[in-house]
Amino acid sequence: MKILSKIIAFFMSILMALFPSLFPQKDLEKDYLIKGSSLTVNLDANASTGYSWSYEISDEDVIRFVHSTYTSGESNLLGSGGRESFVFSACHEGKATISFTYAQEWTEDPPAKTAEFEITVDSDGNISVEQYQIIGYQ
Repeated sequence: MKILSKIIAFFMSILMALFPSLFPQKDLEKDYLIKGSSLTVNLDANASTGYSWSYEISDEDVIRFVHSTYTSGESNLLGSGGRESFVFSACHEGKATISFTYAQEWTEDPPAKTAEFEITVDSDGNISVEQYQIIGYQ
């Protein structure tokens, strides 16, 4: 039985690699989630390094920040990373850009990571992400 379960696990891992859309991941593992007039952006972070994410919104009449949360990774090891989630809410119809930087705020070093989300809010208040880019992930 142990050999059979190892064989099944091996083939499942191959299927998951070849056909990821057949095996949806937890919501937190996605870069962003949209629920009508709410947008959640999930970015890798590690609170123990002194780095933190900050953001700027190009037009706060279109979208506004609601709150953020940090979720540690599955490992309980000291220094292991997690995800920081930022929740935004639509305000008015229009376009805006949300720019993120991941840096140690007390240094003048360039950011270790950046992310940019171009969003549109339609006349019904629904958000769509037109394009996004995350730079700095390994």
